[in-house]
Amino acid sequence: MKLNNIKLSVPSGTRPIDPLEIFNRQTLRGSVKGIWGPQADALKEWQSHRHESDILIQMNTGGGKTLVGLLVAQSFVNENKGRVLYVCPNNQLIEQTRARAKEIGLSPATYFHSDWTDREDFESGHVFCITNYAALFNGKSIFRKEDLDSLVLDDAHVAGNVIRGQFTLRIPRDHPVFNLFLNLCRKHFVASSQSDRFKDISEGRFTSTLFIPMYVIWEHSDEFRKILLDNGVGEDQNTLFAWEHIKEHLNHCCMLADINGIEISPLVLPLSLLKCFQPGVRRVYL
Repeated sequence: MKLNNIKLSVPSGTRPIDPLEIFNRQTLRGSVKGIWGPQADALKEWQSHRHESDILIQMNTGGGKTLVGLLVAQSFVNENKGRVLYVCPNNQLIEQTRARAKEIGLSPATYFHSDWTDREDFESGHVFCITNYAALFNGKSIFRKEDLDSLVLDDAHVAGNVIRGQFTLRIPRDHPVFNLFLNLCRKHFVASSQSDRFKDISEGRFTSTLFIPMYVIWEHSDEFRKILLDNGVGEDQNTLFAWEHIKEHLNHCCMLADINGIEISPLVLPLSLLKCFQPGVRRVYL
């Protein structure tokens, strides 16, 4: 039997939910010979708080948190047969995490590069899915309408910039929108103390970043929206995912400009509005 076809063999309804028991029942572990003391301690502590909504598991670098996270994800699956995601920062780590899972006899689904493995098993709640932050948080995420049971968020300490990037609309300098936006703001800046900086950015000379005041954005938000729509940001693959997040909320966004382009992003990310951060979804941060 090939390793990549191995499934948990415990009958439905009797599958263990204690992550240490899950590990001990696995007979094929590859190079994983046993649970280290810090891993066992982390899993025991998590098990005693497993029903809480948000739990941080903090371990030293090299402490084996990936194995801990995988066993937590499988424990969630065994408990409810719900839809569980294990979220990584990038695709390389998805591959590494999947390989680690298979070493201990787990067969998670994966979703990255817009491609699935074992999607039906994930959707039926038989396995968890390993994916990345971009796939979960982009404005057109396939998971945005899913009734997720639990999330395991790996390398959560570095995820902030990745997540904000999914809410940030980037307009490069050579895009038609760039000059149209600057023209809308010109009246404000030519009469301000930042007129020289605005002129440098307009003419392509290097200078520091220019913050466009919120009241200027509020005043011109309808015009900004029309410019963006007229220039296809809702269809362009480079912009449509972030646009989905902010298209109805431009008047609450902040805008930064420099010689490279313009960035538009919410001042505070509205994560509480996403289904994966709704009450009832359990989240574990590694």
